[in-house]
Amino acid sequence: MVDELRSLNGHPRRIPARQDVYHEADRVRHLHYVTRGLLYCYHDLPDGGRQITLLHRAGDLIGLSDLHSDTATHSLRTVVDCELLAVPKTALRKCDGTLPRLSECMLQGLARNQQVLSRMLMATGRQNARCRIMTLMLLLHEMQPGGPTGDAPVLDLPLSQAEIGDLTGLTNVSVSKILCDLSESGHIERRGPRIVLRRLKDMRAITGYVPLACGAPAPRTASAGEPVEPPAPASPSGAAAATK
Repeated sequence: MVDELRSLNGHPRRIPARQDVYHEADRVRHLHYVTRGLLYCYHDLPDGGRQITLLHRAGDLIGLSDLHSDTATHSLRTVVDCELLAVPKTALRKCDGTLPRLSECMLQGLARNQQVLSRMLMATGRQNARCRIMTLMLLLHEMQPGGPTGDAPVLDLPLSQAEIGDLTGLTNVSVSKILCDLSESGHIERRGPRIVLRRLKDMRAITGYVPLACGAPAPRTASAGEPVEPPAPASPSGAAAATK
């Protein structure tokens, strides 16, 4: 996959944590393949707020929805130090199925993005605040390279409470309270930027979570020198508490 992208004049970029790669409405002539790190797409709102729409990890090709336009329809920001491969859109548009692995990756990426957006839309629109946070944790756990493993799996979560709120439509106060509640109830154990999902099966049953059909990006070994149950009904009180 990386070799195919390099054959299209892809070049590496290293971007520090908490930096914008580009902004909405910028002229962007490249798609970005993530070789290492975590990023998110977001939109600035008229009231000064922000809505995060998608998270991207290693193995994702970012910007597929803008492939046939040079104007970005979202802003892109790093969460941790990231290594990207910037690939010209013109080269991708001309490959025309001649690179089958790349074509398959692009289709899988579009399908995964659609599923993730649908899950978060359903959670934000129909679940109470507690279930929104649990759904986000389950989704991020599944998206980790290698996929879900173990009875008490560990989730890397380097997002701030403000960023979790911008993903789920909750205030910082609501996010903080729910994380504390989930720790006290034994559903999770917080270890800095890592969270152990102690009651994974219970969390799936409470939220009605069903695994993504596309799953997580497959783990990749770097080459030498390469950067490397029925859903619970939403409670009116929980929904009210989630309002910003």
